[in-house]
Amino acid sequence: MFRRVLGAALSLALAGAAHASTWNLHLSGIDDSMDVYVNGSLVYTCTFGQTCSVKLSRYLVSGANTLELRLSNTQSGWTFNYKIL
Repeated sequence: MFRRVLGAALSLALAGAAHASTWNLHLSGIDDSMDVYVNGSLVYTCTFGQTCSVKLSRYLVSGANTLELRLSNTQSGWTFNYKIL
């Protein structure tokens, strides 16, 4: 089976302690699935047709953090939407 993986990495830097702020990721319009990695660890998977919210704050550390979104698709065409709040 053919599986296409598309990815985007975002860097977040926090000014103070990691838990001083609340960070949330909202995902929608996912085709076929999206894995969410924080600092190299898989923390959530959102699949086709779902609207997902991920509370990122619990995974963040003081200083620089990396958020990576990996979209997997087994057919042609793909889409996804995300918002970081």
